[in-house]
Amino acid sequence: MKIIVSKVSGFCSGVRRTLKLVWDALERCSGRVYVDGETVHNRLVMQALEDANVKLFRDSDQRCIVPNDCIVTRAHGIPESRYSQLKGCFKNVTDGTCSHVAGVLQLIKHVSGEARDVVIVGNSEHPEVITLVDAARGGKCFVINSAEQVKSLPHDLTRVLLIAQSTIDGELFADVAKAIGEKYSDAEVKNTICGSSRVRQRAILDLAREGVEAIIVVGGKHSSNTTVLVKVARRTGLPVFHIEVAAELPLNELEKFCSIGVATGASTSEEMVREVVDSLREKCVGKRIPNA
Repeated sequence: MKIIVSKVSGFCSGVRRTLKLVWDALERCSGRVYVDGETVHNRLVMQALEDANVKLFRDSDQRCIVPNDCIVTRAHGIPESRYSQLKGCFKNVTDGTCSHVAGVLQLIKHVSGEARDVVIVGNSEHPEVITLVDAARGGKCFVINSAEQVKSLPHDLTRVLLIAQSTIDGELFADVAKAIGEKYSDAEVKNTICGSSRVRQRAILDLAREGVEAIIVVGGKHSSNTTVLVKVARRTGLPVFHIEVAAELPLNELEKFCSIGVATGASTSEEMVREVVDSLREKCVGKRIPNA
């Protein structure tokens, strides 16, 4: 068996930065350390934070907060009203918003100030998209997740700006952009899918081109970027296995393949990747497995 790990794996820079802010807070904060919602969409990462005594902040905790407590906001960003609420509870609030998301937020605020209308391609229930919609206050804002939904948008939108949730499928965005261009002649299209997501999606296709017979995607089942990678992998026509931990590997089924590709979501650590590769090696004792 040959194991090929995707050219890009482990945490993306945005996730790495946010988690570092949390660990730094544990060292410097003399009180309790809170996070506002899931810092990243990976249950093992969140479990590690909980084990380190990081607490998930709930509104009911407000009465218990003392001056030396601190909180770090999630990588996906939070609406301004939520940030103001946290500032009212904590003297020490650290903004953990991914720098890429923060840049898109500034873009939306700018165009909204010009009374332009914004269309976001993404999941309307995702925390990042909720934050982006909150930032669009000067004009209309719509969230869609297919080219077909462009038909339902009003015809009288003003100087449309089309953007993307940072982790969506690049092929989906291209399809929507084409449909938007056909409907609104003055539309501006900005592909705001982050660099990490684009590279990881291309890396999945590279695995297929390298001749792997199956693809394992490691990452949270409720992680947007990871589920997109699963979708991209399935478009190759190869068998795809989405797992969160090595223990979920269907090893008996995987034994029949001579080559396997391993890809990871942006909130999956290098340690988790190593555990998956080690489990594959251990199961395939006696078979030639080169270094992954």
